[in-house]
Amino acid sequence: MNVYDKANELARALNECEQYIEYKKVKESLTDENDKKIIEDFRKLQIEAYNEQMEKGYLSDEMKRKLQDLHVLASKNAKVNEYLMSEERFGIVWADIMKILSQAVDIK
Repeated sequence: MNVYDKANELARALNECEQYIEYKKVKESLTDENDKKIIEDFRKLQIEAYNEQMEKGYLSDEMKRKLQDLHVLASKNAKVNEYLMSEERFGIVWADIMKILSQAVDIK
C-alpha cells in the first residue's frame, strides 16, 4: 500500500463529499459584498475572542456581547446563515478526519 495513493484517494473522496459540495456551492453563491463583509467581520471577531480566551482564560462581557450581536446579525441574513451552517457541517467532517489521522500516528 502506497500512503500517497491513499492520500490522493482521500482527496478525491473529500471533493465528492456531500458536505464539501454543499459548502463550495454556497460559498460560490455569495456574491453580495455586504454578506461577505458580515462573514469577514464574524471571522475577525472569532479570532479576537479566541485570542482573548487564550490570553485571559475567559471572555469579557464586552466580547460576549459583540459575539452575540454579530451572531444575531448573521443568523438574520439567510445567505450568511446558510454559508456558516454549510461551513460548520464540512468543518465537522474535516475535524473528524484530522482526529482519525492524528490518532493513527499518535499525534496529540
